[in-house]
Amino acid sequence: MNRREFLQRLERGLRLLPADRRAEILADYASYFADGVAQGRREEEVAESLGTPARLAAELLLAHEAGSSGIPDAKPSTLRALTALLALVVIEGVAWLPLVVSVLAVLLLLLTGIVALVYGGFTLMVDPFDRPLGGLAAVLLRAVGWMAAGVGLLAVARAAVLLVARLFVRSQRHNRRVLRQSTEVLR
Repeated sequence: MNRREFLQRLERGLRLLPADRRAEILADYASYFADGVAQGRREEEVAESLGTPARLAAELLLAHEAGSSGIPDAKPSTLRALTALLALVVIEGVAWLPLVVSVLAVLLLLLTGIVALVYGGFTLMVDPFDRPLGGLAAVLLRAVGWMAAGVGLLAVARAAVLLVARLFVRSQRHNRRVLRQSTEVLR
């Protein structure tokens, strides 16, 4: 995204602010772009280092509504502050949603694998003494089947844990790289 697109989206996100405050913020971010380009960076790099315009607008709206905007006559609105806070939660929540869902799926796999192993052991211990349907061979086959299913599910859960950890580490590296670039622009 280039400077013009970034500033247009930021302006759209700040439409609830007074026009003079919105113009002041947009001028500040235009100067970030000018400084970054003067240092030899592309506009797309500067835009990426600043983050998404929607998140930035939500943070600025929240700061304004919370009274920390530096404007003495600013009248905070609870509804606008709540809207800005909810926008931040949704933006941040969407970023963490795949990680949360994948961790829950791994936990479900682990639990299912453990239950299958325990049930296989239970079948092996109790069913031979309970007049088994199909005889002792059927009991052994059922028990081995459940235990194999448990081991298989635990193996899949282990692979999923490694995959989720790898994806999480990659996303954290990306976030650190973006933060490092943004501090270069803000200097």
